[in-house]
Amino acid sequence: MELEALVVSAEAAAKGKIADTLHGLVGIEKTTGEVMPDRAITKLDARLQIIAYLLACRAGVILGMRERSDANPDEISSALGLDVRRTGEALSRLKRVCVVRTTRGYEIPLARVAAACEEISSGRRTQ
Repeated sequence: MELEALVVSAEAAAKGKIADTLHGLVGIEKTTGEVMPDRAITKLDARLQIIAYLLACRAGVILGMRERSDANPDEISSALGLDVRRTGEALSRLKRVCVVRTTRGYEIPLARVAAACEEISSGRRTQ
């Protein structure tokens, strides 16, 4: 095996994983990049809804529809209809799994997209 075989495009790898994971859960508004949760997302627990929202933000950046992949607890809770305090608490716990804090809020970095997708997939199988 050649060492060059280890070189990957994180963005290209993330595209397929995010699309498969978020299909039926959210949409991204074409002109604004706004994340639009679908009804099916409400079947997930709040923790997984938050991961899905942040993955959609990341997808919007990859697609060139959003400038930022991060969101603050107010924005997330408003979009998902969740309590802002509980959203903040969940985000804090998610830092151990797939979320990082930014100066403006929270995001899922490209390197953690696979872990975030696995969290949602695992959660969907158990529900």
